[in-house]
Amino acid sequence: MSDEKLPAFQEIFENVGHENSPIGQHNNQVPHYNEADIELFEEDVPGATLPKPNIEENTVKALKRWLVCHGQNPQGTKNVLLKR
Repeated sequence: MSDEKLPAFQEIFENVGHENSPIGQHNNQVPHYNEADIELFEEDVPGATLPKPNIEENTVKALKRWLVCHGQNPQGTKNVLLKR
């Protein structure tokens, strides 16, 4: 790093938390989101959609993940999982 850039970094770090600091502009607060403000779709959650359109062609692992995503019990054999 060149000596010319060093004072700029020092100035930024010395002013952290001050209102004119590029780092302190948000008062170190993390934005808060209400649960109602966030809308998830099946495509947003890994495993919430089955990889294969024919349900019987999916693996036990995929079926179990899909059941968990949909609030169902993921225990049992493939035949039991397919019935759910």
